[in-house]
Amino acid sequence: MLLFGLGAAAWVMFALSATTASLPWWRVAVAALLVADIAAGCVANFTRSTNNFYATRPSKRWAFIAVHLHVLGVAWALGAAMSLALAVWAYTMVVASVVNRLRPGPTQTFVGGLGLAGAVTWLPQSGAPPPLVVVYLLFVMKVAFSFAVDHYRDAAGAAAPLQPLRELDDADRPAFVALMSAAFARDPFMLAVFGRDRPQETNARRREAFLFDAARWSSWRRRGLFVGDRLVACALIEPPQTSGLLGALRLAVVALRFIPVVVRVGVRGASALNDSVRQTRAVAPRAPHHYLVMLGVTPDQQGQGWGRRLLDDAIALSERSPGSSGLALDTENPDNVGWYRRWGFVEGATVELAGVKAFTLFRPRREGPSGDEKAAPDATTAA
Repeated sequence: MLLFGLGAAAWVMFALSATTASLPWWRVAVAALLVADIAAGCVANFTRSTNNFYATRPSKRWAFIAVHLHVLGVAWALGAAMSLALAVWAYTMVVASVVNRLRPGPTQTFVGGLGLAGAVTWLPQSGAPPPLVVVYLLFVMKVAFSFAVDHYRDAAGAAAPLQPLRELDDADRPAFVALMSAAFARDPFMLAVFGRDRPQETNARRREAFLFDAARWSSWRRRGLFVGDRLVACALIEPPQTSGLLGALRLAVVALRFIPVVVRVGVRGASALNDSVRQTRAVAPRAPHHYLVMLGVTPDQQGQGWGRRLLDDAIALSERSPGSSGLALDTENPDNVGWYRRWGFVEGATVELAGVKAFTLFRPRREGPSGDEKAAPDATTAA
């Protein structure tokens, strides 16, 4: 997207070099930046993540359309005819508004395509320089078709069905491992322990596989959210620890199962993983509580609210359990701390894990229903 935007801007400025030679450099720079944004946006708005983000936020769709004055800025910066730029802008706003009001589906796509075809028909006859015509056509495509049309609906105009949250079973193991590995690919702790090269990436996937299996042996909750048949977000939630013989047996099974992980990821990696659990649990509240071990959203679905749903689910789980004092978690991302504070989490101790600071937080259990938690932050790699 960036390369296309910069390439298109460079070509347009080169093609208009005779026109821009007499202009101040800063006006040429403004025009180039606006052209780059228009061109890159044509591609960006076709991506599933951008499409779905605005499809679930209708008011922001209108705001996005309204702020697009780019063609007016390009015409002013280049000293081109403002009357034509105004006509292109008005045409685009009308088509985009009509398309945005239609129900997603074949009719919406047809009307958007018709509006784009109309611009392709009349703009080349406008008398504007060909490079400027290209910019105007890209603008119409970006706002009226690439953005205003919901491209990821089925033929009946329905989005892929969002399935209820459910427990993951062993058949979901490959999807879980792939999702968590992608979601935590840039996690500071994971990078510090496993590095960035491919063999270490394989070791990170082995960690996710071990955690998925350990969740079964330890009776953790393995929660997943599906869009259609695709797993888009999942979380591991550790219930209050069981004491006595049963708890000791479960701990022994997990310890035995951890031996192959030590062999595969090495003593250093295994030691870092073990230390992270030991140190974060050591500063957690002593009263029995739930622990959000991991929460991840597949990268191309981030920003859709799936992380919020999983966090709500974890909070509700701790609220419904009389034996739980609340929900604890840790994060290496300092930006997440402020988000969690807004939803009742209190910051605890800061611990150092493999040279990376981890912030521990705890949300005390509240008495009665927790209906005010529906707007929890959209965590992507929360814990």
